[in-house]
Amino acid sequence: MLYVIGVLTESHGRGSASQTPSAASASYTAIYTSIDIVSSSQVNVSVLVQDIGTTAGTPGCTIIVGTPDYAGTGYQTFLADSPISPGNSTTYREHVTITNNNASKVTLAASSVTCS
Repeated sequence: MLYVIGVLTESHGRGSASQTPSAASASYTAIYTSIDIVSSSQVNVSVLVQDIGTTAGTPGCTIIVGTPDYAGTGYQTFLADSPISPGNSTTYREHVTITNNNASKVTLAASSVTCS
């Protein structure tokens, strides 16, 4: 099953906020492009990361997925394997385990992605 769940830009916690690029630095936006439910306790998440800064950088990202009632949550971090040039983007696909067999109840409102 494939779900396109929306866009989050440089989010923190269970909301979203934009990060303003500083001079001569890498800065990122992160966009959920899909969540594939693999099983009752696992999802694959696709995240599109764009460098909106002024220099190339290698992002480290944190993915948090959850259910609105907090009954199921999952957490995954990753470091990109190569830098992203300013203005360019790369899609990363990560496997996330969800607690309490609640993968089918994961929502965008209860999820966030952050890259820095």
